[in-house]
Amino acid sequence: MAWTAQGAPLRRGMVWARTLATRAAKPLRQLERLQSLVQQVSRTNGVGEKRAILASFADLAPILERLYLRTMRFHVTSGALRKYMMREDKAQTLSVPVPPTLEGLLDQLAARTVSGHDAKDLICAFLKRHGIMAHHDKETQRAPTSTSLTVLDIFFRCLDRNLQAGISQATLRSVMHADESQGAVQRFLAALNSSGNVSSFPMEMALAHIGSPAKVVKRMQRSAWYASRKVDGVRCVTVVSINAKSKRITDVYTLSRSGRPLEALAPFRAQLAEDLGAYPRLARLAGAPDANGRAHLVLDGELCALQPAGDDGRTTSYVEDFAHTLSVVRRQTPSTTPIIYFPFDCMPLEAFVCWRTALERGTAPPFSERYASLEALVAWSLAERPATCLRRLEQWRVRDAASLDALVDRAAHAQWEGLMLREDIGYEGRRTQSLLKLRPTQEAEYVVQDVVLASMRLPINGKYAVYEAVSHIVIDHEGVPVSVGSGFSAEERLRYAQHPDALRGKTVTVAYFQEHALCDSPS
Repeated sequence: MAWTAQGAPLRRGMVWARTLATRAAKPLRQLERLQSLVQQVSRTNGVGEKRAILASFADLAPILERLYLRTMRFHVTSGALRKYMMREDKAQTLSVPVPPTLEGLLDQLAARTVSGHDAKDLICAFLKRHGIMAHHDKETQRAPTSTSLTVLDIFFRCLDRNLQAGISQATLRSVMHADESQGAVQRFLAALNSSGNVSSFPMEMALAHIGSPAKVVKRMQRSAWYASRKVDGVRCVTVVSINAKSKRITDVYTLSRSGRPLEALAPFRAQLAEDLGAYPRLARLAGAPDANGRAHLVLDGELCALQPAGDDGRTTSYVEDFAHTLSVVRRQTPSTTPIIYFPFDCMPLEAFVCWRTALERGTAPPFSERYASLEALVAWSLAERPATCLRRLEQWRVRDAASLDALVDRAAHAQWEGLMLREDIGYEGRRTQSLLKLRPTQEAEYVVQDVVLASMRLPINGKYAVYEAVSHIVIDHEGVPVSVGSGFSAEERLRYAQHPDALRGKTVTVAYFQEHALCDSPS
């Protein structure tokens, strides 16, 4: 039996103990280890071989978790940093100290303690302070014409959260085999209670793929599906803490999809606490209490500010005002603007944090059960508290192609943003094919303005390798340059990279979902 530093036993089959070393590794050493990992993993396509290699790099677990397993963004791309590093007017003083570790730097970038040029200045100072730039210079001097990756190249890939080594989340998880069931909820709550910010904790939530009616109809043959209107709002995960004995709400936290607190929503949280606190079955929804006698419920939904859409003389209809909602949410001070909440899922905190364990054990309730509980809560609030900030988001059972087509037509006629389709299975806190987004598509022809190349990991003749390939093309959409990156096969990306003039100036057909574009082959 293996043990972590905290004394908790590791689960059977676990090959990595996700603990911090007694002495933090130096950033240059970490990048050299990542460099070696990328070189070794890139030489094989076998999943078993990749797992064996990953198992020998257990010291990189904290970094790999940030790059692949957490919903983190670092808000500085490698391309933007490369351009900035060429400038002569970089700042000589910093607003924050240089982090001693690579994980510390990534966490600061994710939390946006610095941003813009300040973030780039901090990165430049980090690279210099820890000898990364000097080591990069030595590597390029030893082999000036080599295509081998330097430690700086590896750092750039870390910024982009893609080591381009063919490492999937599933493969990494199978090696790390994190024990989610022991202490995960306590660690989540500790981060929440200390700062209200869980962006550095792997807060995972269900995210949708763009789907098609044909894909849903095909999958209906083996499972049930539900559809709802796609609300044009801001995603918000709400954690409600309840005293299991008194049934009183002790805390309400509102989190963005990255785990950061939505500071401006204090009036909304107060209103929500009143609305939920009066519901007699709230504690039952939150599940078993923890050691402190608190039960915790998670609501997942969309925040919206509404504006009148029309008045027929009897009733006034309302639509979501996304721009106004975003301006309210982004404020640093509380806003008095009324905010409406459309929850579409609910579950105890343990089911949210430890969703993998629940799926493995077969204890995760399907969506239909979770929705029934949520529907009862919202219906009660609307009936008993007319001024509630909660609104019902109806879910329709999609039984066949005809019922789905009818909903698609209804969405187009009502000018909804689209439809969200959910498979009736246990909760999955990841981007999943069990949650699909349908939006009305449009097609138009555009002239290719430019062809942009980049290093891409592509499967050619059944083997993955890094090539200089077409990353995306640039078109002009209503006077605005738009990048279109999908629609090309791996072979086309290589062919057009060698002959970009075969694309540049040519006409392509683009199918797009409002502001999102998907490219068909050039004509």
